[in-house]
Amino acid sequence: MARRLHKWVAPVVLCAILALAGCKQIVNARGDGEKLVADMHTAMSRGDWKGIYATADPELRAGTPEDKFGALFTAISKKLGDPVSFSSKGWNLDRASDGTFLKATCQTKFSNNASGTETFEWRKVDGKYLLFSYHIKSDELMTR
Repeated sequence: MARRLHKWVAPVVLCAILALAGCKQIVNARGDGEKLVADMHTAMSRGDWKGIYATADPELRAGTPEDKFGALFTAISKKLGDPVSFSSKGWNLDRASDGTFLKATCQTKFSNNASGTETFEWRKVDGKYLLFSYHIKSDELMTR
């Protein structure tokens, strides 16, 4: 009986270690994501959409012309105002063949008495997260 129990101890311990390592990566990614959202909101408040675009992932820049990217952020600024606060709604860390992706969904309040659900996705390139995609859903953005 002791021998059978011993056969299962090593695999169980190994699984526990791998699970804890995965949890630590998710916790670290969430901290990274919260800082990335805050940094993005700071740049938006400064009106620095050109800086956001310039440091974005090459695939975002290849698929989105700079003027259209700027038009979105100009509309957000005019209609919603500056980001004031956000609360996290969900986080996802995904390793794929084309990189590691961190996705954050946040409920954001803006200075012009407006709100929206923002979804950010970053891809890790050479140890640094680059904005891969940005989406916002806001009634005020559509109706103002």
